[in-house]
Amino acid sequence: MSTTAMPKTTTVTRLFWAAVAAVSMAVPSVTAEEKPLNIVLLYADDWRHDTLGCAGHPIVRTPRLDSLAREGIRFTHNCVTTAICGVSRASLFTGQWMLRHGNHAFDAFDTPWSETYPGLLRAHGYHVGQIGKWHCGTFPQEQFDVGLAYAGTHWQPEPDGSEIHVTSKNERDALAFLRDRPRGRPFCLTLSFFATHAEDENPRQYLPQPAGGRHPAGHGI
Repeated sequence: MSTTAMPKTTTVTRLFWAAVAAVSMAVPSVTAEEKPLNIVLLYADDWRHDTLGCAGHPIVRTPRLDSLAREGIRFTHNCVTTAICGVSRASLFTGQWMLRHGNHAFDAFDTPWSETYPGLLRAHGYHVGQIGKWHCGTFPQEQFDVGLAYAGTHWQPEPDGSEIHVTSKNERDALAFLRDRPRGRPFCLTLSFFATHAEDENPRQYLPQPAGGRHPAGHGI
């Protein structure tokens, strides 16, 4: 492919898409012997660059994420062209800038689904899930083996009339995906958090989360 035809994107997105391309080229059809990599993508938006313990924040404590940064690679120079959550999400799914994928705010992107990373991986035998925030037009649930999209406030209503914090809901649904997935197939789960995103003019966003201000399920973040 010529350099003029390649999607324009940021360094982190390029590396992620390079990994997807490697999987797609190496696994024309998934077999038990090949054992391709499983993928869990944790995606959160609308937080400051320093909202991590490992980034030196004086208040926020994120020991689990700090461990991932310590044991893996942490990128410290990454930029976006359009600081809108829906646009950035479209860029992640397509590997393209806003000018190319066509989502200027919160609309569906123009890029064919077959060219997104969930579309490519599913076409190559992956069990594909999307859990949490979407905000790119109508949620294309039929494109996922498991698709659960939520929006609204940080506190979500439950069928029994109680409420659950959306991060606890993220965790519960993600664990169900991992527990119930077919064991004979590789999987890709995109877990999209939005409690980091401000709820403009809603004071309930400042309510303390369960378990004394730690992760809602009682675990460190």
